[in-house]
Amino acid sequence: MLIVIFILFGIGIGLFILSFFLAENEGLAYKTISRGFSALFVSLGILALMGYLINFISSHYLNI
Repeated sequence: MLIVIFILFGIGIGLFILSFFLAENEGLAYKTISRGFSALFVSLGILALMGYLINFISSHYLNI
């Protein structure tokens, strides 16, 4: 599960970096779309990390 979370963060960061190069060549629309998808992947990574941590804490420390 942690691998999936790191992949989501990697895709989000990669798209954010890519948006700087798209801004020079393609125009502002591609930059906005790329940064929107970047925010989407980073937010999915954060939600997945929160779920993983809640599951980890509840199974190891709370014995639920």
